[in-house]
Amino acid sequence: MTRRAPIRLVRLLAVACACLVPAAAAQAAVPDNDLPTAPYPVAALGWTSLSVSQDILVPASDWGEASTGPEDADPLPSCTGAIGFKSMWYAVTVPEAAVLRVTVISTDTARYQPVVTVLDPGRQDELACGVLAVGKAGATATATAYVTPSAADGKPAVYLVRVAQVTLQSPSGGLPNLTVRFAGRDVTPPHIVVSSPGIAEPNAPVTYDALASNDAGSGIDPTTAHWEFYDKSDTVPATRDGKLNPTYSWKKAGAHKVILSVKDRAGNVSMYRFTTLVLDTVRPSVTFSFRPPMPGAHRLRVVVKASESVHIRLLVTQAGRRKPLLRRAVTFWGDGRHSRSIPLNGGVGGGVLLISGLARDLAGNATALPQCVVDPVSGQGSCTTP
Repeated sequence: MTRRAPIRLVRLLAVACACLVPAAAAQAAVPDNDLPTAPYPVAALGWTSLSVSQDILVPASDWGEASTGPEDADPLPSCTGAIGFKSMWYAVTVPEAAVLRVTVISTDTARYQPVVTVLDPGRQDELACGVLAVGKAGATATATAYVTPSAADGKPAVYLVRVAQVTLQSPSGGLPNLTVRFAGRDVTPPHIVVSSPGIAEPNAPVTYDALASNDAGSGIDPTTAHWEFYDKSDTVPATRDGKLNPTYSWKKAGAHKVILSVKDRAGNVSMYRFTTLVLDTVRPSVTFSFRPPMPGAHRLRVVVKASESVHIRLLVTQAGRRKPLLRRAVTFWGDGRHSRSIPLNGGVGGGVLLISGLARDLAGNATALPQCVVDPVSGQGSCTTP
């Protein structure tokens, strides 16, 4: 309540000053953004840097016809304490927390000394005020404010910017032109969203999709994406760079951490860490063959071709014998073809041999081997695929 009386006084002063403007000028068309209810919308700033601006050129023929009214007195610019004249209004839409800078440049500071204010979108309280220092070379009026989207729902908020003249000048010829410069820098890191592949298989390509990640201000820079896949080591990860949807093949089963970091185009960085469960659920591909042992033989020659390392448990029994000739597990490391001569528990007799087995990979997935019946005397036999 304490500030209403001086505001009324200033409003009366504004009306009185407006009456001093010649009738011809008063009848001319005012700019479209003469009132705060009809501000000029500033195009998307990009929000990448305060050194990258959107410039609006205002010739004297535009600002010279702007009016001064009661709406220009509330609030008073804090940096001048006076109402200012010939106001022009602009609107800046703010999608997320950022720094907004508005700079006004006059080609003749003696005839147009600008003052600029930034007002919040709620009560339109002043957030920043800048006035040009007359007589200082290269001087500008600059207002810098921290701006945010709506606190209620996070939707973009519209901030008003007022540009006015500190002292009233008569609209005679040769008035200066203005440049109103808008620049913004996003200070909010990106929001990372990763589509998890669920359970992954070793040595099978898996795509990690972070294309749904977003940044409402300056936008995400996909070229800065850096992925870390902690596969065989907790300290030295495999990496993928420059894509939001890379493909990776895990070498080792287990629970592995994945870290994604990415920047927006203003340089703000976000990091997201999650875990991928890698399980081997595929049975090994195994082919098994052997050389039929002759009577009296004490070893069995086998050939195994496997898609990965396997433990093969073999069982060899013979008609007429109470104990197996072979009951043991043999490990074959790596994929490919392996040949092995395995010792038997005694010599082979003349009875029919029954040979069977089960191959398991290192994750425990099992593949049954063919069951074979062989006559060691004739060397004839047959195998049945399980």
